[in-house]
Parts: sequence; structure tokens; C-alpha cells
Amino acid sequence: MFSSALVPVCTPALAVGLHQPSDLRRAALIFVPHLSDDWRCWFEAAGLRTPVKPGAEIFFDNNAMAMQAVLDGVGIAAAQTLYVTGALEAGRLVAPFPIVAKTREAWYLEYRPSRADDAALIAFRDWLHGEVERQRRVEAELIKPPI
Repeated sequence: MFSSALVPVCTPALAVGLHQPSDLRRAALIFVPHLSDDWRCWFEAAGLRTPVKPGAEIFFDNNAMAMQAVLDGVGIAAAQTLYVTGALEAGRLVAPFPIVAKTREAWYLEYRPSRADDAALIAFRDWLHGEVERQRRVEAELIKPPI
């Protein structure tokens, strides 16, 4: 269906002081241990071979807690775009840099060939494809270089 993409997200208030990726040296970065490669992946996409040493590192056990901390203004997280689109659309979060890191992960829709003509599956698949296209449009609109 689509590949995984990461982008740093934070509240608009935190984004005020972020003009280039190296500004993350003064920021509090949020990490989730089982997603520890997310920041490294994004730093590489930003052209920073050596990850930036942030002003602070904050760890949460799971992604839900980390995203709530981001929404509360605690720090900045490298987030899967799929999971933050609604908050970006609502203006609760912003992507301070127009750099999106593609990962090796992807989402797929799998089903048994014998169900390929099932009306419910077809309706779900069509809806899902529409949502994927909406996601791509939203990402293109919300994560772009500043004018």
C-alpha cells in the first residue's frame, strides 16, 4: 500500500527556534527504545551522518506515550507520518523541517485469493486505497519547504 516515512514533529511553539536540523542540538528529543533507529534514519536523510547530540534525551516505553509528550510540548519526536497526519492537519503539531526519511518498512494489504471477489473486501480495499491517496496529499501539503 505504502512505505513508512519519518518526520520530526513538535508543537508550533517549539518549532519557532528550529530553522535547520542542527538546531536540534538545543532541543529535547523524544525516543522510544524499540524505535531507536528512527532518529538515526532521519538524521541520515537530513545529510547528518553523525546524529546530532540533543540538549536532552527523553525516553518513553511506547509510541503512544511519546506522541502524547510531543503534543504536550515536552520535546520533538521522529514520527511515522501516518500516525501524526491528523495532528498536523489540525495544527497541533508541525513538521519543522521538510525532510522525510523513507524506511525499509511498508504496509501491505493481504488477503486470500479466494476472497478477491468478496464485496466487503473490495469495499474495504477501495476505502483503504482512498485513505492512502489522502495521506499522500496531506503529507505533500503539510511537509514541504518553507516559502
